[in-house]
Amino acid sequence: MAELFSSGRIIDVILALMLIQGIALVWLYRRRGGSLTPTDYLFNVLPGGFLMLALRAALVDASWTWVAICLTGSLATHWLELWHRTVHRQP
Repeated sequence: MAELFSSGRIIDVILALMLIQGIALVWLYRRRGGSLTPTDYLFNVLPGGFLMLALRAALVDASWTWVAICLTGSLATHWLELWHRTVHRQP
């Protein structure tokens, strides 16, 4: 179990599960409809994905610049999500 964390593979597993969840939600949306569109889900999950990548970079002792790039990506996609929510606000 320690190897799973020290190698960063645990983050790969989490990211794969996030991808599977996204595919399932898109499939359910196309089949049944709903209030959370695939675009909404994408905007919602991207900041967390970048945080997972930052954590993976830190776990494998990558250069601090990779951690900073991933954290900046998380911040930028979070702002993009907030913008998307305000533009596509439901009355």
